[in-house]
Amino acid sequence: MHNITTKQELVNAFANHLRTQGKPAMRVVEYNDNINCVPASYSCEYRTGEGLSCGFGGLIKDEYYSEELEESGVQSPPVMTALYKSGVDLLSILKSAKLEEELVLVSHPSDTALLGDLQKCHDEAAKQSHREKAPFLACLEIRIKGFCEQYDIPYPAPNASH
Repeated sequence: MHNITTKQELVNAFANHLRTQGKPAMRVVEYNDNINCVPASYSCEYRTGEGLSCGFGGLIKDEYYSEELEESGVQSPPVMTALYKSGVDLLSILKSAKLEEELVLVSHPSDTALLGDLQKCHDEAAKQSHREKAPFLACLEIRIKGFCEQYDIPYPAPNASH
């Protein structure tokens, strides 16, 4: 039932989805002016109206995605439940949960920090790319590599598992 059962598999799937997509999943939330429509700030999303998705959004199957997830962080029960139902075995990955009707973590929030930190790889790379006019994938690779070092997970180099 579950396709992703380890931290390594999670990082590989997350990174490979974004590498294949090549762009972040963002939407404009504020403009500098209304005449030229120059974007001033963006918000990262699980899925955009243009068909893009963040690393976690790409792992959530269509039948478990809803726009309501956009209002929740990756560490929230609704998003974690959608991931779990989509084949991401958070029970094995985090080793700190129990399953009832929804996935509910019963230990410290720090146990799910891995999810939040992985999500930050997408979000912070997207913001840096926009701010510095730098290539998104270059920004992403630096952040994924740092994440892997932080959590002692082998870095999945581009094309390593394609």
